[in-house]
Amino acid sequence: MELWWELRVDLGSAGSGSIDEQERMAVIVALGAFLMTLVGGFNTYTLTSLYGNTRRKAMAMLLADAAARVAGAAG
Repeated sequence: MELWWELRVDLGSAGSGSIDEQERMAVIVALGAFLMTLVGGFNTYTLTSLYGNTRRKAMAMLLADAAARVAGAAG
């Protein structure tokens, strides 16, 4: 909890600067989550196709990976 407080102080938690920094932090976190999902899907497809599987099977694995992420977010 102390680290979060120090981070807020470092980002300028006083006044209107706080809102701008919180929005920036939210964008950075959202971008990180999106890129992590993108890389996970890329790795799923690449590794499946590298081991000699057909494109169809690689796409099926990619869809299964996407469905698992959606189910995890919903639950």
